[in-house]
Amino acid sequence: MDQLSKNARVLKFLAGRCGGLFTTRLLKLVYLSDVLSLQWRGAQVTDLEYSWYTYGPFDAAFYRGVEELEAVGLLAREEVTFPDGYRGNKISSVGGMPVLNLDPDEEQILTWVAEEYKNEPLDDLLSKIVYETEPMKKATEGRKLPMQDLANAERIQSGFEFARLVEGERQAALGLTVDADAFFERLLTKAD
Repeated sequence: MDQLSKNARVLKFLAGRCGGLFTTRLLKLVYLSDVLSLQWRGAQVTDLEYSWYTYGPFDAAFYRGVEELEAVGLLAREEVTFPDGYRGNKISSVGGMPVLNLDPDEEQILTWVAEEYKNEPLDDLLSKIVYETEPMKKATEGRKLPMQDLANAERIQSGFEFARLVEGERQAALGLTVDADAFFERLLTKAD
């Protein structure tokens, strides 16, 4: 799946984890993933350049990713009309989950965001979470959000590398660990 753009791979991953969801929610989950990734990794998961529009952070490149996935049969879009006359596009993952070649730390962030926010009422997701992020608090309507202000914020405060934490979890799950007592015993044995 390397032929898919990074943005499309992220959209496929989130759509696959969340089931059917509307474009506003999917875009906000992508945004929140980028916010956390900037804080913990120093780089966004996508290359979207968000501006503040009607429903918060937006980049038209989001729709290019949706169209890219539709063109290869990995995403379906259905227009839905609500009782109040409002129309929205429901996005569904189709065709299973291909290998998306995302970094393990990117997958960890995307998984956490999907699980944490996929069922959050949209009004709460927007008003209590998305609009309360630092880039949105500093935003000016119609202008690019100051995303780079977040780079490494959490990593600097915590003092650890997120990618190393994720790799450590992976190794522990595979049983590739040594407890501290065994480590020091081996160390002392080598010193003798």
